[in-house]
Amino acid sequence: MKLKKPKIRIVIASVLIIAGISAGVFWEAWGRENIMYLKVVTANQDIMRGMTITAEMISEKAFARDTVITGAMTLNERKDIIGQVAKQNIPANGQ
Repeated sequence: MKLKKPKIRIVIASVLIIAGISAGVFWEAWGRENIMYLKVVTANQDIMRGMTITAEMISEKAFARDTVITGAMTLNERKDIIGQVAKQNIPANGQ
């Protein structure tokens, strides 16, 4: 009977180790990017007022959520700005 307790402890320890490793892999593969960061639309180049915005002028970049400026365009809004005329100067890498 005494032999069963160490075996149970080994099984429990193994399960906990596997669960911990799995949680770490999940966080690094999916969690960090999707929870801590937000993908927003940025300018690839300086876009001057009056220029028509094309798909080549913009890209998507991930920023820490607390550094994204208010009113930044998200990926869902990307299609809405292509073909629009810039109402103000937008610097390269501007959100």
